[in-house]
Amino acid sequence: VVREPGPTSFVLRAENSDTKYKINIGDRHTCSCKTASELCVHILFVLLKRYRIPPENALIWQLSFTDDEISKVLSGRIQYNGSQGATTKKTGPKQKVVRRPIDDVCPICYEDMDAAQYLVFCK
Repeated sequence: VVREPGPTSFVLRAENSDTKYKINIGDRHTCSCKTASELCVHILFVLLKRYRIPPENALIWQLSFTDDEISKVLSGRIQYNGSQGATTKKTGPKQKVVRRPIDDVCPICYEDMDAAQYLVFCK
């Protein structure tokens, strides 16, 4: 990390190079390396190393964060909670959540779902 212009903005320098990349985390994650509509290694570096989000956490693969998720990430309240994704340190003891049966189509994005896939679900 070369510079941190703001709490969700970073300038990174590539290893063994003078090339610098500007990364913004938030409503839409962006990086000046111009990786087309994907998470690039620079964004993943910031999420994993600077914010210390566990690699198992579903937030790592999101292309954007909500305001609530940004607040939790900035305050360091994100941690790993098994296969259930993100939780906060303020929650009480872990509670077993009964998973609903998987239908064949996602009710949000209407993509086909398969029980063999790793699926993230909400409580």
